[in-house]
Amino acid sequence: MWGKSKPEWLKFFFLPSFFYFYFTFPVSAVDCEEAKGTLNVSLLIFSVEQRNAFEEMAANFSAQCPGIDIVYSSSDDTGYKQMTGLWLSDNPNLDLMVWLWPVELKKVIERRLIEPLTSLWTETELQKYPNEMKELITHKGEQFGVPLSVGFWGFFANRNVLKEFEINRLENISDLLSACRTLSRNQIVPIGLGLEEKWPVLALFDYLNLKVNGLYFHNQVMEGNVKFTDKKVLAVLQLWREMIDNQCFLKNADEYTQKQVLPFLYRDRVGMVLSGNYTISQIPDAVSEKLEFIPFPFVDEKIGQFEIAPTDFLILRASSRKKSLAKVFLRYVIQDDVQALLNKRLNFLPAHPNAQISDVSFVQRGSSNLKKAEGLVQFFDRSTSKDFYQPLSDILVDFMNTGNVDKTALEMETVRQRLFDS
Repeated sequence: MWGKSKPEWLKFFFLPSFFYFYFTFPVSAVDCEEAKGTLNVSLLIFSVEQRNAFEEMAANFSAQCPGIDIVYSSSDDTGYKQMTGLWLSDNPNLDLMVWLWPVELKKVIERRLIEPLTSLWTETELQKYPNEMKELITHKGEQFGVPLSVGFWGFFANRNVLKEFEINRLENISDLLSACRTLSRNQIVPIGLGLEEKWPVLALFDYLNLKVNGLYFHNQVMEGNVKFTDKKVLAVLQLWREMIDNQCFLKNADEYTQKQVLPFLYRDRVGMVLSGNYTISQIPDAVSEKLEFIPFPFVDEKIGQFEIAPTDFLILRASSRKKSLAKVFLRYVIQDDVQALLNKRLNFLPAHPNAQISDVSFVQRGSSNLKKAEGLVQFFDRSTSKDFYQPLSDILVDFMNTGNVDKTALEMETVRQRLFDS
């Protein structure tokens, strides 16, 4: 992504929050006269609330365009990742898809499975969107998606637990290691990280590498240009080993999903969970008041602040028979007022730079943290190919159990060499 010059669009995430008395989606003006048919859209859903938000958006769109019906196909995270390839190539009824992986998108574009949306990007509304987002879905001068939502990552912490054990700050890595020692000594798991699905371990690598080595080096690692036996990568693994030695993590983490770890946080058995903003929709109202969002701490204050901020897109399948209808719907989705209300319900940040953000405290804190960032990255598995991140996630989950730095570095380097040096 970008370097030390902070993108202009970030400042729009932090406009004063507007209080919405109704959750009804606005009727933004889109031209749908005489348009008729059914659009099939795939969704990655984490909660009932997310599903309801998309259903409400569809109902309000159909109220404006009564000839067009929206039908959703939804799956959870694991299922969605497994189904995308099948949906792209073998589902004649599917028109639009939520897409998360910019690097993988380039591959399916080369296979001519995705319809260009370049003409939409010449229109006024999408010209308001930041170039950084546009670049994520640009290939050979054409655009192949429209932005939907922006996420953020960090710690969701139990304020009561931290207060009980006088953990008053988590600003740097020394603070975090000290908190790990204090909490583990008192039979509290410091950091809940469920690794049954393996991919959450990649967030820890992202953050440690960004905080130790900075954005440029991190991007070089993502592109396969750095050996995992490089001393800078070894420094990351050695710091990670120090966190293991200080008993920072949940034992047998590979037996739990991220969702299964959350009740431990609510019941004061875990101090904090490293997770993305999708977690917010899973937090019961009864416990939300005792939780807070805390950014991942600095390791080296001479290294700039870099954060994980994944962007979700909508893409149009090349084989869709409803392309004109799909573009009508996309013109609706990219309006600032629609973006504001959808993402308010989803607890994401709107991709539209002029859209208002949620007044939920977690979202406000996450947004404020991104405002301070000197650069943003997509999540590890969005920045690299599946052939790269999948075996690396297996190796890093094993590292959580063994703490063997040299073995882990060599295994990761073997993967890199196979993919990039052959």
